[in-house]
Amino acid sequence: MPTTTDTITGPDCAILLTSARTRAGSHANAWRQRLVVELALHTGAKVGELTTLTCGDVRLLPGHETLRIRSRNAPRVLPLTAELASALREYLRWKEQAREATGSEAPLVCSQRGGALTLRGWQDAWLLAQRHARLIDRAGKPLFSLESAREHAGRRIYTLRENPHDVQAWLGLALSSNADRFRPQDLDFNPVCLRALLEPKPGRNSRWPTNASHALLIAAGYFNGTAGVMDRYEARRRLLALPDTDPLAQYWIARCLERGRAFFPRNHDMAHEKAVKCIGQVREMAETGDVMAMYLMGSEYTEGISGVPIDHRKSLDWYLRAAEKGHETSLNNIGLLYEYGLGVERDSARAMEYFRHGASLHEGSAMFNLAVMLAEGIGCVPDLGEALTWYKKAASIGEVRSMNNLSYYYRHGIGVPKDPAAAERWYCHTGQLPHSPHGYVRPTPQPVLIRAAG
Repeated sequence: MPTTTDTITGPDCAILLTSARTRAGSHANAWRQRLVVELALHTGAKVGELTTLTCGDVRLLPGHETLRIRSRNAPRVLPLTAELASALREYLRWKEQAREATGSEAPLVCSQRGGALTLRGWQDAWLLAQRHARLIDRAGKPLFSLESAREHAGRRIYTLRENPHDVQAWLGLALSSNADRFRPQDLDFNPVCLRALLEPKPGRNSRWPTNASHALLIAAGYFNGTAGVMDRYEARRRLLALPDTDPLAQYWIARCLERGRAFFPRNHDMAHEKAVKCIGQVREMAETGDVMAMYLMGSEYTEGISGVPIDHRKSLDWYLRAAEKGHETSLNNIGLLYEYGLGVERDSARAMEYFRHGASLHEGSAMFNLAVMLAEGIGCVPDLGEALTWYKKAASIGEVRSMNNLSYYYRHGIGVPKDPAAAERWYCHTGQLPHSPHGYVRPTPQPVLIRAAG
């Protein structure tokens, strides 16, 4: 059984669910596999908790559709999504037709022998469903463990609620004693994918000092990937919901309008108008130590949106001040200034150091930039193996350029065995990311080497 703990992404979930739902009805095991997939992805319950589910734990009354998790340490009742409620109705109808027991104490998912599906049976059904969906590596091993489904559920709940304690309650984790912090030790799975949950609320023991609103920090996290997923359409949606009186938010929007970032239409005049109105407040905040404002001042001197002369040296100074406090995207942008010799003598080796630091903090563009430099041998000895590692990490959070490059490498067998199926899967993912009004433009199946500031 594979021991991978790779993060299952939204596109992978869609592929897995579609495959399981399509096959359901063909035979008894297909019905069971479908419910295993649905329950794992929608509830995020532990495998041991899933094995104890009975038909009586399911409540499908109109307006009161719930699932009871009878955990010894964290018993809880979860409201069902419309998708999961529909799947459970269809499954219970099939159980009746198949003459399986449906009493309140009857196992919800039975083995072929009639008893409750064991822990190993749940794991095998999950892995077999991936094989049918062709979510496999070159050796034919499934890509994702059941723990990755638990991570996916946690990210989904956090996206909906934006409250770490809601995630803790949903997953049955012990609540932190500090109401303002979500501690890594409270997690029983890889915390990297829930990195946004590890951040305290702004103004209270912040990882770096800022007066930015919690909502803006979340939007920025979706923009650069530090929220655990890189989804710039979601970043756009959240930026537009922020008040017009928030100078940091309005300058963020100005940046997006200037370059057409995050699915904003490119509009220099509107960007200039917004930047002029708020740049004075942003500068004052930066001079008093606000890290988000420092980062935005670095961006201002790089692009000159408000009309100030472009000055890469001043831009570098502001980025350095923000980076000293741990600001991830500033680290990436310093790397770019060193790589291209803007405001400083060109130094590819030093650029790589900054990219590596930003990548270690899960900044999406920094991970991509580090991978490109490693693959091309810019400022270092070429190391395609490590480059692929960083491409995969970046692709797992939705960094489109990394997905495209992985597709190219698998298609041509560069650094990895030739694998047309894996190439197609990564290439298709570039067009299956969260929907936007205009859709994602599928990049050409060529390696992407262009790097841009975040």
